[in-house]
Amino acid sequence: MSSIFSLSLAIPLLLLNFIQVFDNLNAQCIFNLADGFQRHILFPFQHLGYVLLGAAAGSDGVLAFEGNPAFIAQEDLEKIDLFVLASETAENAYTLRNIVLDAQDWGVAKEKMLLAADFNGAFYDSENASADVLTSIADQTVILGPMAGLALYNIESDYYHSDGDWLTVRSLISRLNP
Repeated sequence: MSSIFSLSLAIPLLLLNFIQVFDNLNAQCIFNLADGFQRHILFPFQHLGYVLLGAAAGSDGVLAFEGNPAFIAQEDLEKIDLFVLASETAENAYTLRNIVLDAQDWGVAKEKMLLAADFNGAFYDSENASADVLTSIADQTVILGPMAGLALYNIESDYYHSDGDWLTVRSLISRLNP
């Protein structure tokens, strides 16, 4: 946890250096994490333009963008394979629908979109009654689709159950792939 905290403290300093040194460039940083995974972080600056995807888009992997696709120049949208929409804080179907429509209006195909959900999130149905956030957003993924899928945050809380491991994740997979 401390490495994540120190990384988050380093990013504003990194951004400040980018702003001071590069006047008309965009930035992409690749962090090699201790667990072997790479995390691509794209830094869009309004006064510097949009993200330059360049070499990352030509690699043999999958390039995913997490956040609002409006930070990506429309001519660069086809270079990105998947868009994880910033929907983990959406608390109702209306907000989710607007997030998807905004991304579509920007030029992102639904087939490249993933809605995001957080195990610790909140969701309310059309009558403003509390609903299970994960099943509700999974259902919205089907209703608003066809979409690429669902991104889950904080799944470590689902690891151990007395009846088996990953019960909620397994049920969501079954729900999305009947």
